[in-house]
Amino acid sequence: MGMNFYAFTQNNRTDTGSVEAALAEIDRIGARLMHKLEKGRSLTEKERFKLSEFISVMWRRTAQHKSEAERRAAQMMPDFFKQHDEGWLAKELAKRGVSPGDGEVAYEKQNVQLANVRAQYLNRVPDFLFPRNIVRPSMFEQTTVGVLCSYQMRQLGR
Repeated sequence: MGMNFYAFTQNNRTDTGSVEAALAEIDRIGARLMHKLEKGRSLTEKERFKLSEFISVMWRRTAQHKSEAERRAAQMMPDFFKQHDEGWLAKELAKRGVSPGDGEVAYEKQNVQLANVRAQYLNRVPDFLFPRNIVRPSMFEQTTVGVLCSYQMRQLGR
């Protein structure tokens, strides 16, 4: 894996540690649970969920998954920005109570920021998408919990 595989930019600062710290904790729990299974011991429902989270994260943290996630995000960006245009921005500012007279400067400033973000993200997928995708919950965990439960029941002869 490349240097800073999970690094991302936040508030003009590169974060290289928060995802690694979360992954280390998930790895630690996963290793403990795998060791428990190797000893032939049963897992609680909470432990099955934690093991499924470990399995899901292992699948999502690969270079191949990063490439695929970034490719898909790049394909979705044009549609995202069609839905989040100047009209959307005006409605969002109105929801926050920015009146048209007072909001003209706020709107113009925010509209420039939106245009900058649009240009930047259409040119290159934002670097925070992949790292945040790795450690977020997914439907995969729910499916894996069921598989682990079925496997454990077979092992116990039930």
